[in-house]
Amino acid sequence: RKGTILANLGRQEEALAALDQALGLNPVDAELIITRGVTLDDLGRHDEALACFDRALEIEPGNEDALFDKGIALEKLGRYEEAVALFRYILEGHPEHRDAWYELGYCFDYLDRLEDSLSAYDRHLDLEPYNYNAWYNRGIVLNRASRYHKAIESYDMALAVHELFPAAWYNKGNAYANMGRLHDAIRCYRETLKLDAGDVPAWHNLGNAYEELAEYGEAIESFT
Repeated sequence: RKGTILANLGRQEEALAALDQALGLNPVDAELIITRGVTLDDLGRHDEALACFDRALEIEPGNEDALFDKGIALEKLGRYEEAVALFRYILEGHPEHRDAWYELGYCFDYLDRLEDSLSAYDRHLDLEPYNYNAWYNRGIVLNRASRYHKAIESYDMALAVHELFPAAWYNKGNAYANMGRLHDAIRCYRETLKLDAGDVPAWHNLGNAYEELAEYGEAIESFT
């Protein structure tokens, strides 16, 4: 319990020491091994984390937490195809696993399988409609697919749930810019900068929009 609490406090090194002590007392506790793997993963030690998840699966084959957390570690290593296989395996036995649908959407996006990504995010949002990160990621995929109106609808859903979301304002601005609606894009970039005045890409794209409108004084100020 001490290790879990330390991990939740972001004190991963101390958490690891406590978990190792616990494992010395009970080396075949699958839940404990999984928690150790998650802690290692948070420390960026993804290969060691994978070894923990595999060890937990040796003790409890089919342990859903171990499978899911292994998929997350594989994502962080850029091994998206392997992660997809794990999330799909989880969904075969538990089709309402909303987090597996979310991660599947994330993996498919990186694999450039945009329609599969959208389908996975849609399934996730059917189960968790107020997840603003999922709406935002869905907008990113739609933007990549040049479906700008639909992307804006997704960003609007994200902002309806969480208005103080600078990345959603920024990417909504990019979608408007891609459509040539520069005044709308400028409004979105301004909203981004109200929330995060140090957002360099927002200042840059704001400058681009003003430059295209031949408003050179505003463009220079933004670039500066």
